[in-house]
Amino acid sequence: MAVPLDSTGSSFTHLPSWTECLITEDGKICAERLTAENYREHFAQAHKKGNSFECQWNGCGVTLAARHRLLTHLETHSELDLIRRKFCCDHPGCRRQFSRRDGLTRHEKAKHIAKNIEE
Repeated sequence: MAVPLDSTGSSFTHLPSWTECLITEDGKICAERLTAENYREHFAQAHKKGNSFECQWNGCGVTLAARHRLLTHLETHSELDLIRRKFCCDHPGCRRQFSRRDGLTRHEKAKHIAKNIEE
């Protein structure tokens, strides 16, 4: 089965178009509808509180040193898999998927490009 490509030519899997924001603040779940187009801006704008960089997603509680690290961390929560594009390795026999292009690039360099140079 062919994997569709995004406008840059990278592979991605088509998934449902939205999920709910599970960030809890003041004892209430946000529940804003998140899409692939708006979730990063939503996290950055709707949930910016002072200088606290603690993940409030569904009780996670991870504390990070910088705001940009929190935004990157938020993408690791599996509930966002519904809306987040996947970058898929197209190397024969490899089925790895990444939520970010840099993860795919790092994987390809470490696992496939280095092996091809050695062979």
